[in-house]
Amino acid sequence: MNNKEKELLRIIRRDGRVKTVDIVEQADMCKVTVLKYLNKLKDAGLVDYELVGPTKLWYAVEDGGPRGRGPLNILDVEISELLDRFEAAVGKRAFVIMTDDRDLINILSRRG
Repeated sequence: MNNKEKELLRIIRRDGRVKTVDIVEQADMCKVTVLKYLNKLKDAGLVDYELVGPTKLWYAVEDGGPRGRGPLNILDVEISELLDRFEAAVGKRAFVIMTDDRDLINILSRRG
């Protein structure tokens, strides 16, 4: 997630339901740029909007993503981007397992 996306997400989380025009003013970006990044955040399941007439009210997705998954948070997106860069540089597939299950950790460490 880049700095512009983080800034937009911060504005939306701080202000709740926010009109596009208000996000444009607060972020000091042009409307086209804001919409580009808002749509990327929406595709990642971090934000969504409600149409009120012609106005989009943007809000942070806290209760689960649109595909029935839990919400992606900033850390999830940053880890995903880090893994993509690793795979591009090394040419091997990378993955991360996060668990507090010590038995699984021990099994995986023995396989390494």
